Amino acid sequence: MDKIVDNVNQTDVPVSQARQLEALACLMGLFAQVKWRLRQALAEHGAAVPPPMSLRLLQLCVQNPGITPSGLVDLTGRDKAQVTRMLKSLMDEDYLERRDHPEDRRSHCLWPTRSAQTAVEVFAQAQATVAAQLFGPCSPAEIDALVGQWSRLGQPAAHPAACAGDGGAQSESATASGKS
Repeated sequence: MDKIVDNVNQTDVPVSQARQLEALACLMGLFAQVKWRLRQALAEHGAAVPPPMSLRLLQLCVQNPGITPSGLVDLTGRDKAQVTRMLKSLMDEDYLERRDHPEDRRSHCLWPTRSAQTAVEVFAQAQATVAAQLFGPCSPAEIDALVGQWSRLGQPAAHPAACAGDGGAQSESATASGKS
């Protein structure tokens, strides 16, 4: 049985599996709320934009112009086939342009279009709306505590990029160049 430290008494306290499962259920419920609220905020904006996960890929492409598809796989921790399907849809809808990689003939780079910039701005507004809904009642200290806990929990040994969602495992220079 795992133990945690009781900060008041500085003693080890056993953590029951039932409590861990309760925490997981709360977290899964929060994920569902975030997804639902993002979809609602996007619908209220009225613009026709891709779904949230595609928007997240698009956001990464806007932040890292010229990134490769494998760079996106590394940043998101998503399956290569899933990323490829979403990218195809984004290119078909003229959100992304595919260009030859300047150094590697076997690869290509992704460049956002003006439509992508607009969609990412709408997504950023939706994210801000959801963040205000979820964290508006929280004090700055509570938000700092949440971020600290989530950052610590988001560092699994098996796949660090999966939880970070924005490339904590990849160097900034590799991300900017699109290399993985």
